[in-house]
Amino acid sequence: MRLLKASAVVAALTLAMTGALVPVQAAATVLNWARATPTQSPAGRAYAAMDYDSLRSSTVLFGGSSNSSSNVADMWVWDGILWTQRNPR
Repeated sequence: MRLLKASAVVAALTLAMTGALVPVQAAATVLNWARATPTQSPAGRAYAAMDYDSLRSSTVLFGGSSNSSSNVADMWVWDGILWTQRNPR
């Protein structure tokens, strides 16, 4: 009985350590990074909010601060190729 319990623990540890619980798509994905050089882009900032819009397959950037005394309230959308400035509603 003791040997069976030890085997179960070893099997569970092996399963967890090999990443078998990670989805195959995530494990098989290879990321290739490339520098993007869009013609326009938002100014550098801190404290901005960013989220992914799955309906439009784009990333949305809103607001932030360009320095300690200047806040910005602009909105930009990244479609994977270009940044486009939008008007928040």
